[in-house]
Amino acid sequence: MEQIMEQNIDPPVRQILRTPIAKLCMSSVFYPMNFARILIQLGHDPFPLSRGKKRIFFGPPVYFQPNFFKYIKNIWQSHGWPTIYTGIGAHLAHSVAFDFCYKYTVNQLDEFYLELGGRMDEEDKQKMENPRELGTHQLIRIRVRQAIRDTVSHCIATTIVQPFWVIMVRQIAQHIGNDTKYAPIALLQPLRLIGDEEGPSGLFSGLIPQLIGVVFFVWGSAVLSIVVEEVIKYSEKDQDLEDQQIESYFTNLRSLSKMVVGYFIRSWRYPFEVVAAIMATAGSRLAISMLPFSPLFTHWSDAYDYLSPFELYRGNQVILRQERGPVSVGTDGKLQKHFFVPMKVTVLHPDFGIGGAERLMLDMAIALRNKGHRVTVVTNNFSRDHCFPELLDFEGDLEVVNFHFPRSIFGKCFALCAFIRFCLAALYICVFHRDSAVVVSDLISAPLPILRLFTNCALLFYCHFPDQLLTTRDSFLKSVYRSVIDRVESWSVGWAHKVLVNSHFTEGVVRDTFPSLALRSLTVLYPPLNCDSINSQCQRVEENQQNGTDEDELNSEGIGQLKRRMDSAKAAETNIFLSINRFERKKCVELAIHAFAYLLDVLATENRQTEIENTFLVLAGGYDKRNAENIAYHLELVQIVDQIGLQKHVIFALSPSDFAKIWLLKHALLVVYTPDREHFGIVPIEAMFMRCAVLAVNSGGPLESIENGSSGFLRDSNAEEFGKVMKLAVNRPQLMQQMGAAGRIRVEKHFSFGAFSNKIDEIIVKIGTNSRQ
Repeated sequence: MEQIMEQNIDPPVRQILRTPIAKLCMSSVFYPMNFARILIQLGHDPFPLSRGKKRIFFGPPVYFQPNFFKYIKNIWQSHGWPTIYTGIGAHLAHSVAFDFCYKYTVNQLDEFYLELGGRMDEEDKQKMENPRELGTHQLIRIRVRQAIRDTVSHCIATTIVQPFWVIMVRQIAQHIGNDTKYAPIALLQPLRLIGDEEGPSGLFSGLIPQLIGVVFFVWGSAVLSIVVEEVIKYSEKDQDLEDQQIESYFTNLRSLSKMVVGYFIRSWRYPFEVVAAIMATAGSRLAISMLPFSPLFTHWSDAYDYLSPFELYRGNQVILRQERGPVSVGTDGKLQKHFFVPMKVTVLHPDFGIGGAERLMLDMAIALRNKGHRVTVVTNNFSRDHCFPELLDFEGDLEVVNFHFPRSIFGKCFALCAFIRFCLAALYICVFHRDSAVVVSDLISAPLPILRLFTNCALLFYCHFPDQLLTTRDSFLKSVYRSVIDRVESWSVGWAHKVLVNSHFTEGVVRDTFPSLALRSLTVLYPPLNCDSINSQCQRVEENQQNGTDEDELNSEGIGQLKRRMDSAKAAETNIFLSINRFERKKCVELAIHAFAYLLDVLATENRQTEIENTFLVLAGGYDKRNAENIAYHLELVQIVDQIGLQKHVIFALSPSDFAKIWLLKHALLVVYTPDREHFGIVPIEAMFMRCAVLAVNSGGPLESIENGSSGFLRDSNAEEFGKVMKLAVNRPQLMQQMGAAGRIRVEKHFSFGAFSNKIDEIIVKIGTNSRQ
């Protein structure tokens, strides 16, 4: 604004305006415009929209935000005039310091580094004042030299004064969330506070996009100025430059071209200014830096991608501020900016039974539906008798696609058949759900190339763990067969637009296993805990307990004897150790049995017979009668229990209902989680939420979910090590209660369903929006 005004001012007056005092005065007068621009760049547009035409009187109907003057007026009327001068101290310090640093750097370069960018001879210096006398080669050489020197000067000055700019942006940003962390005009208090809390990284936040913008501006101006000058020189060829009127015309044309070039280049630079403003608040703990105002960005490129395509130019127009994003009608009936775009999301999963992967994909579908998206679930298999109850709410939008293709070939080739069945489901989506914005899938990556080639959907793949690491190769034919499956998995997983993993442990394994993902950006999305569902089940357990109707349901689950003991005088003496895992060999449930046997042996040597009689191990988990491994492994565990002689103390609960599982977690002394190198594990999270201490193997996901010694125990996969912790639990039940309380706090902080919902919604909107472009 200030530069545009200077273009039409007489030279003597212009010289006066360029004095430092005059510049400060002009900066102060126009500062409210800067205040409004920063707020808009940060996404603060709370005022109603108006309808209009794209080209004022012509063109399609569009919506407009209030222009800068109305925007400032609204804030002035609602918060008072001092508000619109928030941050002016840092702004003036930034302006003065930048001018000084820039001029000082230029002088140093002219005095000591004349050869930077190339040496200029006397002829070049004489012709610089009159570009029409320069040849094309000379013009390019001079402009490139000046661009190199300007880049150095601007970058040095921008870097030095960045802390003042960060302070200004944060002081202004406080208006959005009514924060009072930083003094509104002072410099030292914000400077000291940012330095103490964040160190140098906080004071220089947003610097990289600023410098990229500087490079764009300097070199873009150089290139365009060369092109424009050549066009003007070409137009001068046949003109009589001795005529003062014609000469004056071309002189004014050159001046005007400088202003036009600056305007166009600034529009190219502007997106980086917006990103820099966003990054300047990252890590500040102001309301604007957190959801629901903004995701927490750790890298400027993430902010750039997130703001694409609608928000990168917000605040660029002063008058006709067209709203290019979605629009909604507010509660007051007025049009307002609306960032949410409901999308059609298709969730593709092989078999919606009962397990950790199924629970996560169901939670993802629930979270996206709660956020307003249209969710359709496509699966190869679904049974009302063997699924999570919440899945039944999707029956109207749940489609089973398998074309009666078998699950195996003569009891073999399960993986191959699963691949084929899943690819058939993908082809079904290509025909009947090709209008989906996003397709979310997991477990099997084979359909990803099909979906990528035959639809325009964005593909999101959730990698729980590489499948090729979860199988055995106990024969030559099996090795050959699996090598083909593994190669397909390694090749196809790279076709996803974005890959999610459930823990940092899994992230490392995935990078080592799949070369196509070694350099890709992977996002960790922890499986959530549906706290509302568990709380409702807890309430149901308490109500049934008060009504005396819970015993029948628990009897049907095979744990009625424990219910009767807990209702008797022996409740305080009863110790229940609980293992919750699917009946699969990789879950190492036998470790819990052997550790339990060790515990009883130790108690027997100490003659604690009463405690032995009152101590039980419950082995609960998903059990599918159609799954050969579930059946075989369950029988193996029963045989181990029989061989050791623990029949009276070990209880099997096959596919317990949510009611039974919650009852067990409420009464368990310790949850024993046995899988080794588990990629995440939702059971420890559920246990900690139920205020139950957890014992797990010190590898894989539990290293991230359990805080050893605070909310649980991490031990080697060894029966004696586990048995010692179980003995500690028997000896010190109060310690278990304290650790359970600490676990509840940890879950609510890091693994809540709300945090999961916000993050998956952010990811879906981002990749879904990009797919529409």
